[in-house]
Amino acid sequence: MNSIIAFIYPRNYINKIDQKIKSLGAFNKLTTSSFILSRLILECLIFLIFILIPIYGLLLSILFVVLFHFLYEDILITSKLITRNEYITKDAIMYFNILLLNMDNYQSLEDLLLISSNIINNRFTNELKVALKGKNYQEALITLSLNIPSGIVADYLKDMSICKSNQELVTLINNLLNDLNADRVESLNKKISLLPLKFIILVIIFLVIVFGLLIVFPKYL
Repeated sequence: MNSIIAFIYPRNYINKIDQKIKSLGAFNKLTTSSFILSRLILECLIFLIFILIPIYGLLLSILFVVLFHFLYEDILITSKLITRNEYITKDAIMYFNILLLNMDNYQSLEDLLLISSNIINNRFTNELKVALKGKNYQEALITLSLNIPSGIVADYLKDMSICKSNQELVTLINNLLNDLNADRVESLNKKISLLPLKFIILVIIFLVIVFGLLIVFPKYL
């Protein structure tokens, strides 16, 4: 199966999809090969269905295949990554606040990370515990950084993997929490600023549909 994908698609594209799917986390069941092959098969079916339409069949088949190509990835991967990034951020804030409270109780960074992850049970700590199995904390943090959407948390996890003392970790965690809180405020402000634009787009779409119906319906009366 992997050989089929490698024959059809360039290696850099496969690696790009593979990294996105890895970012869905340790509990994700979707694989790169199943995603690419299922999309390819469905695109072929869509093309064959629409090509049978007289006159505009070729145009419609190409249009719907291109549309499906991007929507399929958006639905199965991109939308999940957006949701995942939101809850990873929320869970990480909770976890690292707990970790700060336990900082003085443990000398070993590995014990600190593991025991703090057992205090609360959320999706971030569950993935951290999976990453810590059979690995030292440096390897675990690197693995976790690769299995979450790229961003503030992933970058700080890489920095934490090379920490040598609790004091270094405290500084990084405080910076992380400040950056995450600032990022959440910025994201909220962006969403608020986009509301008028979304409203205008919806009004335009509504007017286009209404005028289209007014133009088409009289022909059938």
